[in-house]
Amino acid sequence: MIFAGETNTSKMKKRIETIVAYLLRDNVIPSGTLVSTDTGIIPSKDVQLKDGDVVEIYIEK
Repeated sequence: MIFAGETNTSKMKKRIETIVAYLLRDNVIPSGTLVSTDTGIIPSKDVQLKDGDVVEIYIEK
């Protein structure tokens, strides 16, 4: 593992409903789609994905 982090939706600046409504204006989004805003966890600049890397995301309710 080269990077691990966690965050919470309560730290988001925009509400999830607002983001999804914006995306749905011009896009078909299938049920179960993961929407990643890329703003909750920011790894250092030396962490980059390479071909063959695996990204695991866990969602807790």
